[in-house]
Amino acid sequence: MAIFKLSGIFALLSFSSYSQALLPSAQFQRRDGSGLLVPDDFKGNVIYTDKHHARPYVAFMVGGTPGILMVDTAFGELWVAGPLEKISENGMLVPFSYPLSNYSEANVTYSQIELPHFNLTEQPILWSQGQLESHHFDQNEVNITHGVLGLGPSSDSLAHQKNSTILSPFDHWVVGDGNDSPYLTILYTPSELDWDQELSLAGFISYGEIIDLTRYLGVSSDDLKSLNVRNLKDVELMPAVPVNGSQIIVVGDIRIGNTSLSISSNISGVPDGRFAAQVQSADPWVTLDKTYVDAIYGSIDGATWSAANRTYIVPCTAEVWVTIVIQEKEYIIDPLTTVSLSDTPGTCIGKFVAPDHPKDKFDVGLGTPFLASVYAMYGYQNASSKPPQDPYWKFLSIVDIDESREQFMQYRHSSTPSSSSQSPGSGASTLVFPSSSSPSAVSFTSVTPSSTLTTSLITAATSLTNSPQASAVTSPSGSQSISSQSPPIVTMYTTIAITPPSPSTSMFVVTTTSTPTPSISSTPNKGDSEKTLVGNLGADDEDDKSLGTILSQVKYWIPSIIVGVAVLVIVTIGAVVFWAVNRRRRSHERPSAYKSLHARSAPVDVPLYGADEERGTGAYSDPYTDKV
Repeated sequence: MAIFKLSGIFALLSFSSYSQALLPSAQFQRRDGSGLLVPDDFKGNVIYTDKHHARPYVAFMVGGTPGILMVDTAFGELWVAGPLEKISENGMLVPFSYPLSNYSEANVTYSQIELPHFNLTEQPILWSQGQLESHHFDQNEVNITHGVLGLGPSSDSLAHQKNSTILSPFDHWVVGDGNDSPYLTILYTPSELDWDQELSLAGFISYGEIIDLTRYLGVSSDDLKSLNVRNLKDVELMPAVPVNGSQIIVVGDIRIGNTSLSISSNISGVPDGRFAAQVQSADPWVTLDKTYVDAIYGSIDGATWSAANRTYIVPCTAEVWVTIVIQEKEYIIDPLTTVSLSDTPGTCIGKFVAPDHPKDKFDVGLGTPFLASVYAMYGYQNASSKPPQDPYWKFLSIVDIDESREQFMQYRHSSTPSSSSQSPGSGASTLVFPSSSSPSAVSFTSVTPSSTLTTSLITAATSLTNSPQASAVTSPSGSQSISSQSPPIVTMYTTIAITPPSPSTSMFVVTTTSTPTPSISSTPNKGDSEKTLVGNLGADDEDDKSLGTILSQVKYWIPSIIVGVAVLVIVTIGAVVFWAVNRRRRSHERPSAYKSLHARSAPVDVPLYGADEERGTGAYSDPYTDKV
């Protein structure tokens, strides 16, 4: 998958001391068996997910009690269910409702919330002494404290509506410690390769700072540059998308290829030709009207509508490309996200679903399939007021089309089909693959889109035993020919090419009557790539470990050595100049009249001047009294 696939590296990381007290199953061993990974510097910033639902979770500490919180950008409360210690109640009850809960009210309590870089003193909490019904973690852990961390504005808080001094968790942080950098960022990219695990690490969340991959992944900036990883600070250059309450933004279009779904908005005040969408991190789907879901999946061979799931069951080899346009920027949804593995082996399910009833505040819900394809920033333009005002979103695409296509073929096909099709490259193109590895009965539905090759990140991946052979992509005009190898498997990473936004063409739907399953090895093969990463990222073979020796550390000493040499040279030059100037100055001084008296060469037989004259002593002054 050409989004920030974290399966390889995240399987090596631990949550921190929070997770140690919280989830014993979340202890991850180093590949070399040298012990547990406990990266304390970003412990609470780790996002993880479970195999049942692609929702983001974080570990937390409330009143000395560890727990887990589901991250919901469209929720304005901090709601906790389960036992709590060191809390104070004010006796206020507020109405409460949440899609995953049957509670109708909650107590407002206050406590210290501990998340690294996001510690809140006396944070209002909606507390229910019960359990979250849809909690899907290991049954041995169902009694842990858990809840929902709402990152929405205070206007979405029921407690704030009842008491205006109560702010949502993120607003509380902005008004306090986060006033100088009033934003948070989310890098959430769950991997279907980890869906056989109870827990898998799926990204990072940061407050008041851009995510620093060199710190979070334990690699150097040179490593990232060598892998063509773009600086995530580029998200600051993206246009600010205004939020119109409840995390609702205006979206320009959704396209299947270059075919617009032409979604007409039912929400008052939305400009013509656009529609209202809500950014929903806790929703594992993209929700929209069934008419548009039919347009996305209905024409795929073998697709069947599932009334229970409110979407289509489709062959796993169906490659569906969707583009979401926001403020003229195009955000491509990775095909491994558009069509996702289901609980039934050999079948897949569409992640664009039709809700049971239309929404009254927005037309489309942008859930985790969208957030998994972007690096997102949420913040305030006016943080000085209480609560903060003028919220906005910024999105940086992290999908590379060519890499996505190649990895889709790896994960969803045991071999690569021989066919011709239009694809999301630059111009209508022909894909030529070895004919000996073609699955049977392949059909294509081709369109020519207007998509964007955008920025990207680093891809952690496992090694595939059946990777596709080299393929060629050529344009019909013959003006372009690109040789493409299978994605480079670094010891823990593959790379994603980084290109600025530019017009491109073609999206396609690939279907086949057979659904071969890729053969996947859990450990990387030697020689898959010329590049490896060292430190915590190294695999358990001697070649990779050798990179963690003194030679691999020399590059970190070079700057200090250079500075030391420079200082030594400057001091030496200064000393020489001082000596030369002083010598020159002294050479121009008039010689002392007494110099010859102290010289070793002075004649000892010459009497002092005036020694032969007779003078009375009374003519001389007393040197001690200065009197004559």
